[in-house]
Amino acid sequence: NGRTRFWYEANGNVAAIEDANGVTTKAAYNAIGQRTSVNDPNQGTWSFAYNGLGEVLNQTDARGIVTSMTYDKLSRPLTRNATIDVTGDNVADTVADSWSYDPANAKGALSVAQRAINSALERSTTTVYDALARPVLSHVAQAGAPSAYVSRTKYDSYYGRPVGQEFPNGEAVQALYGNYGHGLAEKDPVTGTEYRRTNSVNARGQATQETFGNGVVLNPQYQWQTGQLTELKYSKNGSDLRKLGYGYDVFGNLKRQTLNTNQSQEDYSYDELHRLVQSIRSGAASGTVNYGFDAVGNFTKKTDFSTSAANAYSYTGGTCGGGANAVKQIALAAGGTRTYCYDANGNLTGDNAGLSVKYDHMGMTTVAQRGALRDDFRYGADGSRTRSWGSDGSRIYLPGYEHRLDTNETKVYVGDYAVITNGTAGRKVEYLLKDRLGSVDAVANSAGAITETRGYDAFGKPRSGTWADLTPPKLGSTNVTPKGFTQHEHLNQLELIHMNGRVFDYNVGRFTGVDPVIQFPLNSQSLNPYSYILNNPLSGTDPTGYCAQSDTGTRVRQCVTVEVQMKDGSTKNMGTFNLRSSADLARASMIALPGLNKSDNGAKDGQAKATESRTGNTAGNNENLLISVTSRRSDDADKVPQSVVASCAGYVASAGSFSAGCPVDRGIETAARTQVSQSGPVNPNFVNQSVAEQSSTIDGVVHTDLAYEGNVDERLIPYAENNWTGNGKVMQLQMTRRPEGNAGLKINMIDTPAMAEMLDLCSCERAYNVGGRTDIAGKLIYLNKDISFEQQKSSLTHELGHYFLGYGHPSQRGHFLFGGILDYQSKRVKSFDRDEYRRKYISGGVE
Repeated sequence: NGRTRFWYEANGNVAAIEDANGVTTKAAYNAIGQRTSVNDPNQGTWSFAYNGLGEVLNQTDARGIVTSMTYDKLSRPLTRNATIDVTGDNVADTVADSWSYDPANAKGALSVAQRAINSALERSTTTVYDALARPVLSHVAQAGAPSAYVSRTKYDSYYGRPVGQEFPNGEAVQALYGNYGHGLAEKDPVTGTEYRRTNSVNARGQATQETFGNGVVLNPQYQWQTGQLTELKYSKNGSDLRKLGYGYDVFGNLKRQTLNTNQSQEDYSYDELHRLVQSIRSGAASGTVNYGFDAVGNFTKKTDFSTSAANAYSYTGGTCGGGANAVKQIALAAGGTRTYCYDANGNLTGDNAGLSVKYDHMGMTTVAQRGALRDDFRYGADGSRTRSWGSDGSRIYLPGYEHRLDTNETKVYVGDYAVITNGTAGRKVEYLLKDRLGSVDAVANSAGAITETRGYDAFGKPRSGTWADLTPPKLGSTNVTPKGFTQHEHLNQLELIHMNGRVFDYNVGRFTGVDPVIQFPLNSQSLNPYSYILNNPLSGTDPTGYCAQSDTGTRVRQCVTVEVQMKDGSTKNMGTFNLRSSADLARASMIALPGLNKSDNGAKDGQAKATESRTGNTAGNNENLLISVTSRRSDDADKVPQSVVASCAGYVASAGSFSAGCPVDRGIETAARTQVSQSGPVNPNFVNQSVAEQSSTIDGVVHTDLAYEGNVDERLIPYAENNWTGNGKVMQLQMTRRPEGNAGLKINMIDTPAMAEMLDLCSCERAYNVGGRTDIAGKLIYLNKDISFEQQKSSLTHELGHYFLGYGHPSQRGHFLFGGILDYQSKRVKSFDRDEYRRKYISGGVE
């Protein structure tokens, strides 16, 4: 868990960011707050010039390349120009982009986007709209193409949904929808042949069975709590073709994947920052790879490529450029040393094994070459690839369409699952069988027979279809498609992957270019501009090469401690935040900016009345035990999953519970239906001695931090977050991990029968309504692992409130969602704070 520090100017502009390795990025601003320069240890110094409207007129990068822009009266970009070698002949080229707007039927919409190189057209895309301002035709003029490309889109009459796509080669795909508006099937509108039909979906809208046009049936299975895939089974006529199984840890990290039945298995381990540190294969293929990282996510070793030495990757020294996070040399597992060179922008330009890479003014790769093998790329005004040629063929790209010039073939991609090829050998349809990340795992022909199988390691290095290592590590064939790992195009002969915005080296495990986007500014791992998905490569994908997209259901958060350097030179610790999404980032950013969290509320409903009835006491009537009941609609309170019913089959209640009339059961039932917890009264004088308070006044705003100073079990970190604002004050519960101190707070996941036994319930199934319980004295929190993840998260939030702030629930629904809010001076619970918390934050959860 690295520390990220921020320095701010008086007007709130970020003046500097220091990462966990002490590397600082600085920015300068003019008198009206416009950023005029950035000094980045990885990208060098960039400068910016503006017009009176705040529009960027010129941008000068660290290489001295100037990109100039003009705009229309509505601040829409009109032109962008730069002079730089984009053809790879070491002669400067003039690159000119232009845009025009307001076509017929669509005022304000884009009409033409164009790029020219040395005044010669590279690509021009014209969009035509119908009377409802919907794009219906795209006309593309492309350099190197035999003729223009025209695509058409059709919509249905009533709902405006796209129902047909016609491609430049005459192929067409028709979309069919179900009665509820969901995608049902795609077919050839001429022959009526279906390419895919969705037979069933679950409550999340995820397909649970699909049938493809070649008769192959896909049956996915999911974790019902999270929606994460647990199995992908492809079969034909009842016989399995490929079966992929997946298992996860409590954070949603992939812990194990299996291939077919007892064929191959791979197990994964992670560090406390959820970075992959080991993979172990067994079965048909075997092998172990260990990964090591420094504080900001730079590889220190990657034993399938480097030696196992702790500093096999070196980031110091070097003789040809490279910033703080640019790897300068690697001690290779095969022997010898690989050294690397960089340009002033931090982009990899070559190595001592013959690699050479060139970039344009936008940081896009224009040439990638290793020895005699070379690939060239061109791009349009929108930054998308327009064409490529070289070691793996010559292609022109359009959305869902490729024209391969060297083989005189066209390929239409139907979604991400089928490829229609038309060429000298006729027409054929082939299907792509994918894994959980969308990587192409196998190819099946029109008869449903497997013609090609593939595999990949965690960082996308190709393997055989049984997950065995390949030498060299390349795809066996790119004839059907060069798309492989996470549906990105492999530069197969160069052992690289083009991820659209940047090129990725799967041997090294890093991008060749600097990421211009800091996706999670408060995350110490996100400040590394070369790493792939925070070094948790199995947690999601990177569709653009710039930003990660999480796998469905993952619970991994990135943890970072935020400190703010104040104007007077003092340092303010703003807490530990756990980032997963833009909403988390926004919340953390608001807290990190002093003075922004101001509100004036007077929610004072008076003292909440506490009920004397009690639920949750065990034998001995221990006052340090309390139950939290999961919140459901009243008509769902008795619905228990069959898996829980089965696990409760052997449960035997104690005679004492029956003789007493099952009081705990009755209390839980009442709480579940009324969503009002039943327990002892609030103790307004409770103080947890392990919680320290620190208050300070900044610009007239009181900032109060409550921090638990003991050791915290690392499993708690991704969940322990709560920020609250009110009455001009900020209170934040922050969790800090320390290597020594009090015994750690433990989070125990137990099943429903164990919860029933702990509570001495008459009915085991009744315990399914119990989300969690807390023992402050024992420093224990128990959570029900059978309930959904969202309910677990809410239950843990609630239990942490008790651990920090004491026991008891008021009788009114929602007043004690978190367990109570403290008076900032006396640390006593205040009723108006409870009500304000309810008003701002209640959204289901637990009572």
